Amino acid sequence: MSARNIIALSGSLRKGSFTSAVLRAAVAHAPVGLNITIVDTVRHLPLYDEDLADAGAGDAMRAQIRAADGVLIATPEYNHHLPSPLKNWLDWASRPYGKHPLVEKPVAVFGVSPGSTGAKLAVDYLRYIVPSLGAKLIGDELALGSIKDHLDVDTGKVSDEVSSSLAALLLALQSSFD
Repeated sequence: MSARNIIALSGSLRKGSFTSAVLRAAVAHAPVGLNITIVDTVRHLPLYDEDLADAGAGDAMRAQIRAADGVLIATPEYNHHLPSPLKNWLDWASRPYGKHPLVEKPVAVFGVSPGSTGAKLAVDYLRYIVPSLGAKLIGDELALGSIKDHLDVDTGKVSDEVSSSLAALLLALQSSFD
């Protein structure tokens, strides 16, 4: 089996983001044959505007998705929903409708929260919207709550429990290519 290239993104923009730290831990423990690269396109996209899209905005981001074999999305939860930068990324990624780079693309998602729910509502929303965009949702629901108890913010290391959950998700993503 040849190596698969995955782009990964965090829906959190905060420098000390728990979500981004857990995403980095997932990347560090990716199984052999899964090359995961974290991209920062969420931060740099303007608000979705079809006039800007017609002028070529978002083309580089969509090319990045198109060149990848799959996508890994980590999300926090803001006001019981996706953070607006991540929703904006999905809006840009899903254009033009039916011909965008997420169609048939394997996408795995997980949520991270210092609270007990693990961003469950944001994860549920991603698990709803990803297939509606024509992408292939991969893996079981993964909402990592009380993350402060499972993450050493100084070293970026996660607990064995979180590491095991992330490994299962990444193995599911890897298996989607068989």
